[in-house]
Amino acid sequence: MAYQIDETDARIIWLLQEDGRRSNVDIACNVGVSEATVRKRLNRLFSEGIIKVVGMVAPARVGLPKETIISLQVELARLEEVAAKLSQMPETRSLRYTTGEYDMVLEAFFPSDEALLQFLTQRLACIGGIKKTATAHVLRAIKRAEEWRLLPGGESEVNTD
Repeated sequence: MAYQIDETDARIIWLLQEDGRRSNVDIACNVGVSEATVRKRLNRLFSEGIIKVVGMVAPARVGLPKETIISLQVELARLEEVAAKLSQMPETRSLRYTTGEYDMVLEAFFPSDEALLQFLTQRLACIGGIKKTATAHVLRAIKRAEEWRLLPGGESEVNTD
């Protein structure tokens, strides 16, 4: 069941998405409620698993400029086994089950094209159950997942009209 987010919750979340280190007092001033209200709402949002505050690494700034999307066709009986192995690899930033032609999509970062080649030919190729891959370098990210914002009112920023 989806948790109902009112406009106050949405504004608090939006401010934290803008800057996860904002103080409760600063949020309260921006939203127009008391600090105690912000604290109570944040406690509820955290305990319900609606939000979490994390530090995001900028891969290119730490020597990993090559962002790559790898789509994988996998023997369905081995899907969880393959996912467990891929999720343990340090290069893997995200791994998702998907529908369509490919069963999984892996997002990974590498220091160079040579490192990507070694990953594909020496590590990925050794995982049983992978039938086919399609690899795509990301040339430029237009919008990243961490830039997505929940709009005041609880809707996403995408208009479905």
